[in-house]
Amino acid sequence: MSLIGSDSSVGAGFDPATGRFKRGHKSEYRTRQKLVQERLAALLAAFQANKPADIALLSIAALHLVDAEKCRRRSDRVRASNAAARILREIPRKPERFPTLDEMLAR
Repeated sequence: MSLIGSDSSVGAGFDPATGRFKRGHKSEYRTRQKLVQERLAALLAAFQANKPADIALLSIAALHLVDAEKCRRRSDRVRASNAAARILREIPRKPERFPTLDEMLAR
């Protein structure tokens, strides 16, 4: 057992000798960017983004939605989700796709 901190705090990119993260360690940043890209792809599939401004607004909404998932404080989660809802309200959704006759008969 170590007297200097707990052993459970050791993670990727962490140097236990100095107690600091190693230079170039950006795994949390990359993880967040990956989550934003995944959420943006889902939003682009669900909304009609005909203009570049709509795509920019969807990327901001994706950022707010990821923040709403990751925030620790309830007030920050509510703020981020409300901001995303306000942005998404302005962009029209894609119309629902009706099943084809072959899909209905396959059921």
